[in-house]
Amino acid sequence: MGKLRNFYKNIKYLLRNRLENQEFLKLTYEDVLENCLYYLPNTDVPRPNMYGISETLKLLVDKDFSIARYGDGELRIMRGSGIKFQEYSESLAERLTEILKNKNKKLLVGIPHIYFYPHYVPHANKAEKDYRYFNVPKLRRQTLANIDLTTKYCAAEISTLFGSSKETYDAFRCIWNGKEIAVVTCKSLWDGVQYNIFDNAKKIHNVWVPNKHAWSENDRVLSEVSTLPKETLIILMCGPAATVWADDLSKMGYRALDIGHVLKGYDFFMRDLPRSAENVKRFYAPD
Repeated sequence: MGKLRNFYKNIKYLLRNRLENQEFLKLTYEDVLENCLYYLPNTDVPRPNMYGISETLKLLVDKDFSIARYGDGELRIMRGSGIKFQEYSESLAERLTEILKNKNKKLLVGIPHIYFYPHYVPHANKAEKDYRYFNVPKLRRQTLANIDLTTKYCAAEISTLFGSSKETYDAFRCIWNGKEIAVVTCKSLWDGVQYNIFDNAKKIHNVWVPNKHAWSENDRVLSEVSTLPKETLIILMCGPAATVWADDLSKMGYRALDIGHVLKGYDFFMRDLPRSAENVKRFYAPD
């Protein structure tokens, strides 16, 4: 009954927004119904086989997989547009499209679990609801058009700016505990945190990239990382470029983790900072 009640609430929200949100007019009734069906189990809507968020994190702790993750930004670049921190590049878009099929057995590919296995959030604000109901259907269709349904994917949401628990961060810290690591990110991000989640690593190498358009440094970054011993764990926090570099570096014999917001998120968590537009903006690379 709970699932059906949530289904009804989803329909009610969407119908109410017909008159309030012009985006609704861009959707067909079939789109609306299909989106709601994803909230119900055992429906015949297409879904990839996926590990959940906790299963994905456990795989990274217990095994030696690399991981490349996709989100809205990567999909937008694949469609031919740039995003705030990464201008459009044809070569980047081609690589992102290629890797999403994933023929690399050493690599886990993460796609948003929320696209295919959403859950009802009763206290979500209007912006969050609009994202789920009006943006996710388009992103889901694009993802389905580019993935291989015979491949098992993992959840991209292992690393978020808000909402991760102490257990999640403890699990991450187990991955690099006592190991030599290289962190590929921008210096402004590294210098901007009070609590460094990597402080339990044996040794940290920093490989700096620009705070915008990291893909422009592709050749230099791969060349610099390739001078490190193969047992060095590579941590990538540099936008869509990280997705491609995780694949490239794993093929070069490294373990590479594209884990996005983990540094910022851990600092937010340790400082108990509330989720607010001001706090989010403060932690993104400056213009």
